[in-house]
Amino acid sequence: MDYAQRLADGVRERRRQLGISQSELARRAGVTQPGISRIELGIETCSGLRCDCG
Repeated sequence: MDYAQRLADGVRERRRQLGISQSELARRAGVTQPGISRIELGIETCSGLRCDCG
């Protein structure tokens, strides 16, 4: 499993554990919902993002 897929799985799993939507995670992280979707699909990584989710 490559880095992008491990990141995707980890972000999705943690978001679900927190019970928040992609939109809420995006708001907290200061990115767009489509950006979170691309990260969770493994299409994009999130270098330099700050996320206060927990």
